[in-house]
Amino acid sequence: MAYGDGTGPYQTRSGRWVGAVDVGWTERGTRRRRTVSAKTRAECARRLRDLKREINAAQGAAPAASQATVKRWADEWLPIQAGRLRPKAYAVTEGMVRRWIIPTLGNRRLADLTARDARRLDQAVIDAGRSSTTARTCRATLARMLRDARREGHPVPQAILDAEPPKRAASTRRAIPVDGAIRLLRAAASRDQWPDPGPEVTGRRLWARHLAERVDPSRWVAALLQGMRQGECLGLTWDRVDLDAGTITVDRQLQAIPRRAREAGTADADWYAAEHLAGTYYLVPVKSAAGRRVIPLVPWMAGALATWREQCPASPWGLVWPRPAGGPWSSGDDLRAWRALQEVAGVARPDGRPYTVHEARHSAATLLMALQVPAPVQVAIMGHSSIAVTQGYQHADLEGARRALEGVAGLLQIEA
Repeated sequence: MAYGDGTGPYQTRSGRWVGAVDVGWTERGTRRRRTVSAKTRAECARRLRDLKREINAAQGAAPAASQATVKRWADEWLPIQAGRLRPKAYAVTEGMVRRWIIPTLGNRRLADLTARDARRLDQAVIDAGRSSTTARTCRATLARMLRDARREGHPVPQAILDAEPPKRAASTRRAIPVDGAIRLLRAAASRDQWPDPGPEVTGRRLWARHLAERVDPSRWVAALLQGMRQGECLGLTWDRVDLDAGTITVDRQLQAIPRRAREAGTADADWYAAEHLAGTYYLVPVKSAAGRRVIPLVPWMAGALATWREQCPASPWGLVWPRPAGGPWSSGDDLRAWRALQEVAGVARPDGRPYTVHEARHSAATLLMALQVPAPVQVAIMGHSSIAVTQGYQHADLEGARRALEGVAGLLQIEA
């Protein structure tokens, strides 16, 4: 039934105004109708419009082009995405819609959108001090939302979909120099010899120092040498570590799922194997099939993990690098500990800022390239590409990866 079917309002003998909407047919072949009534014609007309919208929404019918605004479609589209997207992806999508798309274009009708509207959205993001990469992500969210609107029968002009998106901002990530990485690992391995912080180290810096003193050096080697992502390290469990075979299986990561994403039910989807740990923290699958990989352990790392397993705080979930009480580290506290380690080691970027946690992983990739490790071996270690599935090829790949990582360990002066 199309939006607008129905009769009324009309006035009855009693003086009330009545409107009716056809909603189908009974088993006997007679019309089924729903009615509204009110004392005034205006109020009856309003109730009739609300009833038509309710029926159209229940039947999944697209409203008339004159009524379909960007906000109205966004409010319908977001709950659908909650059942399709991973929690983090949903949180990003919902943030783009609520923060930028609705405030900028919410009152625009879908049928009236133009390339100029796309540029207005880009400018709104840039004017708020965000990068062109954020603007590009926001535009991609809008495009996906509008394509879905078309599939539902809404008229969306091709012009806004064809509008050229913003360019990506140049990456500011840097690899940590080899000498800097060596100083970081030496500082991590000698925590009991760190000098007392001076009187200038107070507040947050002192708290970060406290955190750094409680992180085993193998945590940082996992990033600088093994190329593991932050979430992969924080979510690693002992059942994924095979010290006899000398391997780590990376197939899960720790993720804090935002409240709105949890309320939308994203973590409960039956296709998404999320294991709740505590609070907002979940163990979730790695982002893609390419991220699922087996990483060989160099002798130093295998020995360090064997020692750490005997000292590691007990964790209900078997976390390899838990907090002293056994719970998961937050990404924020992990970053604070990483920055404090750099301060102790005297390592910083050329502009004086500390390196990010991800730049440790970036350094591992750079070292592999410097050693001229074959590309297939690099991607197998870093998780940028899939690994062959045959057992014989997997063995050859692991041996090649092991030799490559031993070369990196040599550069970092990590010896068994």
